[in-house]
Formats: sequence, C-alpha cells, structure tokens
Amino acid sequence: ETERREILDHLKSASVRTFELLENLLTWARSQRGSLPFEPVHFPLCEVIAENLGLFGTAAQGKGISLINECTEDFQVFADRNMVSTVIRNLISNALKFTYPEGTITIGIELQDQDSILVFVKDTGMGIPPATLENLFKIEQRTMIKGTANETGTGLGLILCKDFVVKNGGTIGVSSTPGTGSTFSFTLKTN
Repeated sequence: ETERREILDHLKSASVRTFELLENLLTWARSQRGSLPFEPVHFPLCEVIAENLGLFGTAAQGKGISLINECTEDFQVFADRNMVSTVIRNLISNALKFTYPEGTITIGIELQDQDSILVFVKDTGMGIPPATLENLFKIEQRTMIKGTANETGTGLGLILCKDFVVKNGGTIGVSSTPGTGSTFSFTLKTN
C-alpha cells in the first residue's frame, strides 16, 4: 500500500508538471504570435490576489507553508485581468516550490505613486544565487532549479510573467539572498 501511494504521488506530481509546462508553452506561443487577446480594464487587484492564493491553499498546507495576504486596501488597476492573474499565479507557484516546509509566503501591494502600484511576492525559501538572477527572465537562458521538495519547473513561467507585465506597461524584478528567500515584484498602472 505504501509503495502504491508513493507511485501515485509521483504520477500526480509528473502530471501537474506536464500540465504546467503545456499551459505555459501554449500561453507563451499565443502571446508571441499576437493571438492572445489583450483587454485592459479597471479591476480590484486584491480580489485577483485572493483568488489566486485560494488556488494554492492545499499545496501550501501540504508543505506546512503559511500564505499571508497583506493586500488590505483594494486599489483598482488598469490592466488585462487574465494576464495579471497568470503572473500572480506563476509567482505564488514558484514561491511554493522554493520555500522550505514551515516557511512563509507573503503577497501584498504598495502604492508607488499616483499612477502605479507595486505587487510583491516574498518567500522565506532557498533564495537565488547572484549568477542565476541575471538570467531569470531571458528565454535564451532558461534556468531550471529544483525546489525544496525536488519540484521542477518549466523555466518558462518567469519569461511569460515578464512578457505579460511589460505588455501591461509595467516592470518586473527580483531581489534574493541565498538561504534566506526571494522577493519578486512587478508594477501595474492605476489608469
């Protein structure tokens, strides 16, 4: 029975990774071809953050990770809601992969100025070496690092995030300290 459960866990994990890869590849390809609709609208950012955090509750619980939502003041942003949701989902998914059990992932927003908001996803994970940081958002230098429970990624999620953030008039970046954690952040316009 124990062996059967282990095999099923491995199959589930492989299926999830394959689905993520396929989803990211298809979305990225549609984006590159220009066939992905770009429909900016005003929407409440905290609502999208809460929706995406809800998707990862079970996975976080399975690793003993606390998800903290610091989005208290619901600012309206002007962007493509689906693209922003994809960016937030990818950043939370990555944070879960690279955060140690019993760690924390915090997501929140900060008003930058009258016209822009900064969204951040901060984790207490393994961090990223400086040499790797330089290539995280480059398609020609896809970086694949195993997570804290040997999870693997596609290397396309962050590239897709950058494409979507730039398309919405924002910027994306990361700060990280190996062994301490990482903070990914991106900006969005309010109008």
